[in-house]
Amino acid sequence: MNQSPPKPIAQQAYDLLAERYAEQVLTKPHNAYYEHPAMLSLLLDVRGKCVLDAGCGPGIYSELLLDRGAEVVAVDANPKMVRLAQQRLQDRAQVFQADLGQPLTFLPTNRSIS
Repeated sequence: MNQSPPKPIAQQAYDLLAERYAEQVLTKPHNAYYEHPAMLSLLLDVRGKCVLDAGCGPGIYSELLLDRGAEVVAVDANPKMVRLAQQRLQDRAQVFQADLGQPLTFLPTNRSIS
């Protein structure tokens, strides 16, 4: 009998919290004062680069990368996060639901992603 693997526990949490997380991620103290400044300090010039935002969540960093001139391919495993990212990014980026533990077969093989 071929059964699909059980849904990871984290998926259940994201299913419950996705909208609230997306609403608060820019203003929650941990994110606003620690995570975002630390991540932004590591970001190189992305103008003209194609960037994979793996685990994009609601698309916060994808939007930032787009605003800095990157072409973005955003990926998340959770369907609610993918929907939120699509709403945030509109048609500015490609957004996919995918398991990062599996091959990303939707990516072109001849494309360099930074």
